Amino acid sequence: MDISEEIKMAYKIANTQINVFPYPHLYVKNVFTDEYYAQIIKHLPHYDQLRTISDVRPIPKGGYLERFALNLDDKSLGVLSDKNYLFWSNLRKQFLSGGIKNFLLSSKFSAYVESRFSNFKELEFFDELLLINDTLNYSLGPHTDSPKKVMSFLFYLPKDESQINLGTSIYVPKDTSFNCIGLNHYSHDDFIKIHTNDFLPNSLFGFIKTNNSFHGVEKIVSDERRWVLLYDIYVKDKGK
Repeated sequence: MDISEEIKMAYKIANTQINVFPYPHLYVKNVFTDEYYAQIIKHLPHYDQLRTISDVRPIPKGGYLERFALNLDDKSLGVLSDKNYLFWSNLRKQFLSGGIKNFLLSSKFSAYVESRFSNFKELEFFDELLLINDTLNYSLGPHTDSPKKVMSFLFYLPKDESQINLGTSIYVPKDTSFNCIGLNHYSHDDFIKIHTNDFLPNSLFGFIKTNNSFHGVEKIVSDERRWVLLYDIYVKDKGK
């Protein structure tokens, strides 16, 4: 990934409408150029090069056994072939060089971030990139994400349109007064699913973390793998 690809991606995101209900979110088609998306698909790692999510992130051992991940740091990428290592390390470098984070914080979503953090200009933010692969029986109950999360972007990476129903769902609690600062995951039975994003090639679902940013994944009932490139922005100090 080079600066021209980053700018073209920023153009797509910047000119996509933000949906405000039930929380600020957007959905972008063709977020990368066709040529670059083809390179992403070409360089996806083998399944045996992934680790369980509990080995990559601090979640309880035994949780989400159907979710696998590849951290994009140098050590983790060392399991890949030389060509794949070069591709993903270059992608990571461009994503985490600061330009994308600053663009999202200072332009597209700045009003929402400044509304949440009254001391916005005094805070430090950091970003993270993770390659995710979900398998049969994976599901994710409605939740709002960590209190330190500022915004999250899920780049969907299917090879074709056959997995269209596997996108992230948006929920509203049946008790409309209920909200959650984060951390807990809830039963789907207590929520109304109001929308599921199409899991289409080269698409993106992004949202601002709020106390009602309930989202999740319906149970995967077929033997198919769901690739997602997850890009998150966090605040170093605990958010409000």
